[in-house]
Amino acid sequence: MSEAIARTAILIISLAGAVLQDGAAGATAGAKRTWEYRVLTKAQVMELGMQDLAAGLNRLGDEGWELAAVDSGYIFKRPRLQRTLAEKKQQVAVAEADLEAKKDRVAWAERMVKKGLLSETQLQAERARLDQAQMTLERATRDLKSQLLPEPKTVPDGNRPPPK
Repeated sequence: MSEAIARTAILIISLAGAVLQDGAAGATAGAKRTWEYRVLTKAQVMELGMQDLAAGLNRLGDEGWELAAVDSGYIFKRPRLQRTLAEKKQQVAVAEADLEAKKDRVAWAERMVKKGLLSETQLQAERARLDQAQMTLERATRDLKSQLLPEPKTVPDGNRPPPK
């Protein structure tokens, strides 16, 4: 492996673990702005532009990448927005409201089927929508809990309970 490729690989690894925050204007209200990094050699940039450096740089710019530095390779960065806790709580509240509405709709559809005003297929469709709303709520709740709670500790020996 050449020295330049090795330095590029080390830079990629070191930047992959780093999360830099920037309070730059234009970030969504309540969202943290972090950066995603990409390191490319000149040959890789030219390959993106079909052997034209300017075209390759323009293509990366169109994808949201910003040239951050030039060393033995080209280092690009682009913003990556993370949803805040408030946004996740709001998503759970919306999912809960949607689930309640779907439950009411299924109850209504069941009454209409008994009266002969809706078909069984329409009732099944309403139940499928209810199931989808339930999965959406579970996913939103799981996302919220993952941000609120630390990762559970694992017990090295399966016979001992976790420490209190």
